[in-house]
Amino acid sequence: MPQIIFLPHEEICPEGAVIQAETGTTICDAALQNGIEIEGELLIPKEKKRIRIQLTPEKEKEIEKIIEEIKDLISQPKPPEPSRISSCSKCSYFEFCWG
Repeated sequence: MPQIIFLPHEEICPEGAVIQAETGTTICDAALQNGIEIEGELLIPKEKKRIRIQLTPEKEKEIEKIIEEIKDLISQPKPPEPSRISSCSKCSYFEFCWG
């Protein structure tokens, strides 16, 4: 069984950790299953935003639900009609709706 080594981090995993993981398990899943928090940042350059995130099992389920909604959306034969909102001009995906 493969080992994953997490180096020490003063806030997230002060002592570091060595965990066993089944082959095919992602590092994120292995960390969450062993109580190791995962943090990161989403950078949205066009909107000049930086959002700190922490991945939790609840957030992971929310992300999986959103991914399913996206898959449903892109599997439609025709995309829905776009509706312009105030943030459209700064959106990284502007050209997909209005290009």
